[in-house]
Amino acid sequence: MIVILFSMLQFKIQDYFSSLGRFVIARGDGPVPEILYTQLFMDFSRIFFLSPQLGESKRIRMKIGNQEVVCIPDLRFEQFPGPQLITLLSMLTEVKATNTSEVEGVDDSGTKDFDIHSLSRHILGQHGGELLLDIDNSIFYPGILGIICLRTKLIFTYLELSEDHIDLIQKGQSFDEKSASIHYTRPFDYWNPEDRKEICSTLFWLGHVQTYTERQWGLQNKSLITPFQSMKT
Repeated sequence: MIVILFSMLQFKIQDYFSSLGRFVIARGDGPVPEILYTQLFMDFSRIFFLSPQLGESKRIRMKIGNQEVVCIPDLRFEQFPGPQLITLLSMLTEVKATNTSEVEGVDDSGTKDFDIHSLSRHILGQHGGELLLDIDNSIFYPGILGIICLRTKLIFTYLELSEDHIDLIQKGQSFDEKSASIHYTRPFDYWNPEDRKEICSTLFWLGHVQTYTERQWGLQNKSLITPFQSMKT
């Protein structure tokens, strides 16, 4: 069994380096399109036995008041197999120059003192909306894990709402903002060896969780989400 897993891991690493080679070639030809950053992270995540799906493959809708809202993440990590959509985490990819207002504050020198509010409202609003629409399907309901991917930098997020809060949102009614909180990490650059070392165990853990097929497992093991709840808010 260990030999099989090691062989699988070798193939996944080879696939990632092949993808990285194509990425480097594309970067030499000019600005890299968002889809290549998304594809690169997909291949990187597979090293940790994660199975990403393009978000547009399944459109999630939520009725808020009298309006139906649709929000599509770039990537979604679902539990499998199974007829019911069960989301492990949702990812937004944003490709902007790091000196623009879109990703201001996410440079190589200031990540340890990172404040998520330094990101633009566009990024935060889009990611928050994607998490909210997927929350009913989350393995950690009424919370949900997410990732904001800024080029090769990953910010792990965890949106936590009360069930009453979710119900009020769906009814289009007002609510107490204190009943919701979003936790987040500093940005981790998975091209940086030190950053990569820090997130490896988390990614392997997520890969392990994704192999479970019963949502009830996540609901019964919410203590496993504690490291994410201890992140900044």
